[in-house]
Amino acid sequence: MDDELRLEAGKLVLFRRSGLWQARIALGNRKYLWKSLKTSNTTEAKRLGLKLFHQTEYKLGEGLPVQTRSFSDVIDEYIAEREADHKLGKEAKRGSSIKHTSDSMLRQINRVSKFWKEYAGKGIGVRVLASLAGHKSIATTQAYIDVNDAMKRAAVELVG
Repeated sequence: MDDELRLEAGKLVLFRRSGLWQARIALGNRKYLWKSLKTSNTTEAKRLGLKLFHQTEYKLGEGLPVQTRSFSDVIDEYIAEREADHKLGKEAKRGSSIKHTSDSMLRQINRVSKFWKEYAGKGIGVRVLASLAGHKSIATTQAYIDVNDAMKRAAVELVG
């Protein structure tokens, strides 16, 4: 089949979906990594697929996570979980032993997440962010900051 390529003893499968090549890498234990290669060119798809495969093999060998999630995704998931917990607590009968997220805690969670999303992505220096957040160490602040492609481009434009 022209729309499917098996490489690396079948551990890497490249296939087309909606005209773009995708990669599926067997991780073992019936688990797979799926990733779009974002190209319609077969040669480029092979190159990108093999690069992804070797990076994944290296990460697995070193015990590193194969997939990473952005801070925004993690915080959005956390907020959704706390909102569901808050709703559960609101629906519980008075005097129930069910613990839930209070109104004030939910407001605080939303304020803090807005702070990180609003300011950290705007290119404000880490020392200023640490000061605004009340962190004594910039290492604490750095744990919350995602570096994305837009931030990298902005940095390159400042230099170049």
